[in-house]
Amino acid sequence: MLADTSYYLAPAWIGADHLGKLQMVDGLNGFELELVGSLREAFLDGRFLQQPSAVTLARLNPAMQRLATDLVASDPVPLTRQVLLKGTGWTRLFVELTGQCNERCAHCYAGSSPEVEQSLDGEVVIRALDEARDMGFTSVQLTGGDPLISDFCVPAARHARDLGFGAVEVYTNGLALKGPLFDALRELDVSFSFSLYGQDPLVHDIVTGIPGSHRRTAEAIERTGRAGLTMRVGIIDTGTPGFSLAQTRMLAESLGVPSGQIASDVERSVGRGDFKPNDLTISEQSAKGSPLGAPGRVHGGSGASLFGGTAAVSYSGEVYPCIFSRDLPLGRVDQEGLAGSLTKELPVQVDLETLIDESYGWSDRLTCRKCQYRAAMLSA
Repeated sequence: MLADTSYYLAPAWIGADHLGKLQMVDGLNGFELELVGSLREAFLDGRFLQQPSAVTLARLNPAMQRLATDLVASDPVPLTRQVLLKGTGWTRLFVELTGQCNERCAHCYAGSSPEVEQSLDGEVVIRALDEARDMGFTSVQLTGGDPLISDFCVPAARHARDLGFGAVEVYTNGLALKGPLFDALRELDVSFSFSLYGQDPLVHDIVTGIPGSHRRTAEAIERTGRAGLTMRVGIIDTGTPGFSLAQTRMLAESLGVPSGQIASDVERSVGRGDFKPNDLTISEQSAKGSPLGAPGRVHGGSGASLFGGTAAVSYSGEVYPCIFSRDLPLGRVDQEGLAGSLTKELPVQVDLETLIDESYGWSDRLTCRKCQYRAAMLSA
């Protein structure tokens, strides 16, 4: 049953108080606690660390010790949508500059293609970046569609750099990454993220729908490496015959991508995608012992919390918790602004007894366990 009141204690505790029982789950360590009687009352009114029984239990119980340690650093707060979205702090903002793309990938989560004409207005992008920096976001990824098609790609990257974001990344297929455009982005010292769909050009080109795209993406990756720019590659297994993860990794490394900057995932049921679990994801979904499970691998994420920290602005102006969470619109950046969409103080009630199973219900769409947890709580 849903809690009467839910709580968040940094970095990753969720509490659900119902019928005189306070259940606590620590998503980082997998700890579970149940506080009743005087311990529950002491936790709720801020006297927990002064309780002799709590101090005694903390010496004997690792979960109680973890709870006591985290209570020294932070106070529990009611779980609201803003708290759920922010977690321990805002980290990465994804901005889809345009929905247009020079590829037509069969699995595209954003539904992009050469025919899509919708794009974010430049002034909207500037305001979103300004708000993100004021809110404390530390990094930004410019994406799409393909962001290189947008006339505003370089101005957006320059503005993000001027604002002092710690990292500015461009997520692209690389087809247009050459000439003056590449030189301008190189001058801004942005980092790049690419996707590979196979070691065989035919396999990759079948996925993108563009003959020769494999060669052009590989050339862009190699060019980026020669320029000394930071880059990473996500390998997506779309179930296309002839795909080999091991050989695709070898190709990425031969193009100059550091092995630690190569990640992999399967196609997800977002946009035109259709979840195609392979042996790895099947084993992950059956191993439900750890609340965090497998970390997100391709788009990544930062922050130590079980949830929170990321947000995305789509090319249509919608604000989402992450770039894949397109079933969970939070507002519109062109109407409420970024901050207005993310900081609504709406209460969130959770049922910890079903939360883990419900979070796994999002695994066909979301890679990161923290995003799966967040989606389950937002949709409750």
